[in-house]
Amino acid sequence: MSTRFSNATGTEDGIDEMNVKAEWNGWNESDKESDQYDQLFISWSNRWERVIRILIVTFLIILLLSQVMLQWPFFRKSFVKVERLEGEPYVQTFDSQSNR
Repeated sequence: MSTRFSNATGTEDGIDEMNVKAEWNGWNESDKESDQYDQLFISWSNRWERVIRILIVTFLIILLLSQVMLQWPFFRKSFVKVERLEGEPYVQTFDSQSNR
C-alpha cells in the first residue's frame, strides 16, 4: 500500500484497505516539466545505449581480428616484441630421440 492517500484509516493490523478513501493529495499529478524531462532523458539514454552497443561490437571485432592476426607468423614477428626475444624454436629430430 503506498502512502499517496492522505486519510487511510488504520487498524491494529495496519491500514485497513477496505476503508481507504481515495483523497488525492497531488503527489502523482502529471507535471508537464517532469514529463518533458522524462522524455528528454529517455531520448538521451537511447542515444547513449546505441553508442555503447556500437563501441562494444567494434571492440569485439578488433579483438577477434587481432587474435586471428597473431596466428600469422609474419605479423607476430613484426609486432610482438617478446616473439623476437624467444630465439629459435626447438625442432625434434630422429637423432635426438635415439640418444636417450
